[in-house]
Amino acid sequence: MMQLPRFLFVSSSTTPYALARFRGALLLLICFALAFTVLVYVPTANAQESVAPVTLTLTTIDVPGAGFTNLLGTNKAGDIVGDYGQYSGGPYQGFVYSNGNFTYFGYPGKARTIPSGINDSGLIVGSADQGSGTKIIGFLYDGTKFTALHDGTDYGTVAIGINNAGIVVGTAGVTLYSTTGFDERNGTYKTINLPGQCLYEYVTGINNLGEMVGYTVCGNNSYGYEIVKGRAQDIDYPGAQQTTVNSINDSGTGDCPEVR
Repeated sequence: MMQLPRFLFVSSSTTPYALARFRGALLLLICFALAFTVLVYVPTANAQESVAPVTLTLTTIDVPGAGFTNLLGTNKAGDIVGDYGQYSGGPYQGFVYSNGNFTYFGYPGKARTIPSGINDSGLIVGSADQGSGTKIIGFLYDGTKFTALHDGTDYGTVAIGINNAGIVVGTAGVTLYSTTGFDERNGTYKTINLPGQCLYEYVTGINNLGEMVGYTVCGNNSYGYEIVKGRAQDIDYPGAQQTTVNSINDSGTGDCPEVR
């Protein structure tokens, strides 16, 4: 069986925060592409055999009455988290989409709730704020209560990914104009410094082996990394000016909900 990549790349001229939101909107299309690749692959020895046509089904997932719906994270069960609203500038709230049903939620006292990751136990991570330029707070949501995630004295904490052990990854900074990656385990935060001198560093995904991915942004350039046992390895897409890596799976076999 052909081995699919453990991570996929998105190359764009979009701003860092927009890239984090844009990746979720592409999730279903990438899933279909991966499924198509697996289905149409034929080993060399059987290349002369005919291949039956493949029929793909696209499913539209829109919050009823919303002006926009963003899909930002999913787990193995196919539960999807995202946000919705009438206008892209806010306000907007979070949702979980499971078995065809929406469940809505919002961080108390905040105008914008952005859930970005969900693990197989249904624990959700994300961030919330009052609007552009305001202090950002990370959160963990278990379906009933919110737990605030705040990396020390940093001005903003953005929780992006979570694995089945409950380890949370994201980015935090003392200002809105300089951030570093982190992982959070049982209330303890560890700074993850990526190579280079970029002002923006993001750790965006973690698998169940503790391997992470992320990227940095230097002006109009961005650079992707895989972090294994504390060491970062470049995984820039050849010839691209911007590479962002947003999630990583456990086996590299193309488990669609875990690869983007």
